[in-house]
Amino acid sequence: FCPKSMDRKGFRRFVQDKLVRLGGGFLLYSLLLGPIMNVFCCAYGGYPVSYDFYVGPPWFILWLLNFTLIYAVIAQFAAPVKMNMPHPVILLLFGAFLSAAFYGVAVGVPQEWQYLGNMVKWWYGIGLYIPFFTAGIIAGRNDWMKSIEKMETWIVWMLRTIVVGFWILMF
Repeated sequence: FCPKSMDRKGFRRFVQDKLVRLGGGFLLYSLLLGPIMNVFCCAYGGYPVSYDFYVGPPWFILWLLNFTLIYAVIAQFAAPVKMNMPHPVILLLFGAFLSAAFYGVAVGVPQEWQYLGNMVKWWYGIGLYIPFFTAGIIAGRNDWMKSIEKMETWIVWMLRTIVVGFWILMF
């Protein structure tokens, strides 16, 4: 969604819009709704009541805002990446590489570093969020969804089989 929105609005309006929509929601919860919920829960449970800034569940909104603002700045200087959609097998191999990288980082990171910049389990950011946000920008810029719609039937069924197979293995 970022590339088309940025093209339509321009840098300044795009950044202002994201600060209001994402930053506003994050601040509303962190400064008002989250602390009020904590005050009520503490009062109900008989614990000392205090008003504290509370990031809580919308930590991902803050990181989405960070990624979006970084994209906006980079898009001002870098040329758009033009790339046809890779073959699904290439995407599958890339996913396997990302899962190995994710596992390696998750195993190698000490527990006390689990919350870097309020990102819960930030190794997801390295192994999943950043690559997928980047892939989403490239896919959106190059209309990969149209390529998926035109994909051959046997490839679609192969991908469905792989997804169901992984799902069965996991559960």
